[in-house]
Amino acid sequence: MAIGAILEEKTTERAKKGLKNLISLTPQQGRRILGGKEEMIAAENIVLNDVLRVLPGEAIPVDGKIITGTTSVDQSIMTGESLPVDKAVGDSVFCGTINRFGTVDIRATKIGEDSSLQKLIRMVEEAEEKKTPMARIADKAASWLVPIALLIAVISFAVTKDIVRAVTVLVVFCPCALVLATPTAIMAAIGQATKHASAESYSEHPLAKAVVTYAKQKNTKLFKVEDFHMTAGKGISAVVNEEKILCKTDWY
Repeated sequence: MAIGAILEEKTTERAKKGLKNLISLTPQQGRRILGGKEEMIAAENIVLNDVLRVLPGEAIPVDGKIITGTTSVDQSIMTGESLPVDKAVGDSVFCGTINRFGTVDIRATKIGEDSSLQKLIRMVEEAEEKKTPMARIADKAASWLVPIALLIAVISFAVTKDIVRAVTVLVVFCPCALVLATPTAIMAAIGQATKHASAESYSEHPLAKAVVTYAKQKNTKLFKVEDFHMTAGKGISAVVNEEKILCKTDWY
């Protein structure tokens, strides 16, 4: 029983670590569009109907609807689906999912604790705290199985005077597997689910970020960009000053 309890505790700790990783995916800031200008603000300062711009590789800070642009969104944290989902004007996007290929403007529809990611976190927490019907049945069965096993072992020893038989009765009746199997399986499943969710990365091309940083350091004027698209491993395209710009690999 003691060894089983230790194993269950370790499994629980791994599941809790996975939950912490899931919580860490909560976006900390967003890019709000106000008066035609962009400003980075803390996620908790975003209010309903704020217009937010999400660049390729960034996490979507709140639940919302796309009002400008098209893109593909990695929703694996929410749905487990490995392939990005195409999104266009009018489509819903969810907090914590990753914008992969295009720049989009969204209007916030759910914020803070009402967002899909926060609801997912609460569901995981509740799953850890609550026992399933099977776990409750196992605990209830174990509560009366133990005294019955002890009673039969005592009777066996009293009748046979054989300690081996008495111990055998205890071993056979031991409810370790019954008590520990269900909660351990549940906690392990929760841990694996949150682990896979946590494996998602927030990749943005480092060269592009370096160019933008250098331009800002030199006070270079950045023109308004429209219809931005990124094709992973191939290049980007956009309209700048009404001119189509294409930055790509030689073979694309």
